[in-house]
Amino acid sequence: MATLHSAQRRGGAAATTRPEGTPADVLCDLGDSEDARYIVVGSYGERPLRGALVGATPYKLVHLSSPPVVVVRAPAPS
Repeated sequence: MATLHSAQRRGGAAATTRPEGTPADVLCDLGDSEDARYIVVGSYGERPLRGALVGATPYKLVHLSSPPVVVVRAPAPS
């Protein structure tokens, strides 16, 4: 909640919701309903094959989303 209030104080459009469904499906639906320019998600560096087999959210989004998807890779642990 601290991030939500911080964004609102700075004039950002921010809201919370508790949709039901898989993360990829929910993000695709939100992207469409909000007419998003793009969707940004983080990744811990799953390899493409593992993502396809296990069902990683970024992998699914890239293939299902109408808006373009930007996947930001988390830095490697030091």
